Amino acid sequence: MTLLLREVVGLLVGTLVWLAVVAALCAVPGMLAARFRPTPSGTTLRAALLGGLLAAGLSARLGVPDPALFTAAARPVPALWTLAGASVGVLLAAFGNPPLPVSDRTEG
Repeated sequence: MTLLLREVVGLLVGTLVWLAVVAALCAVPGMLAARFRPTPSGTTLRAALLGGLLAAGLSARLGVPDPALFTAAARPVPALWTLAGASVGVLLAAFGNPPLPVSDRTEG
């Protein structure tokens, strides 16, 4: 491989590792909320992922300090802000998407 191609592949792999770590952190509040919700939905997990990624990106962009900061693939992961954003996403999904009542009757 050429040097340029090696560098591009290295950047892509590092980004994928960072995204996997942040997604795993976001899945914690999403899975907990789905576990205790009467009708679990994929919306809860998607909202947790979106909230966590937005919070991680905004905290990095604004330079907000994070006491639980660690690195993954030489990139800083703001763990506290990621979990907080995922929790806010879960709460917004829970209030914005109430569980539907289960019924064996069909209308019409």
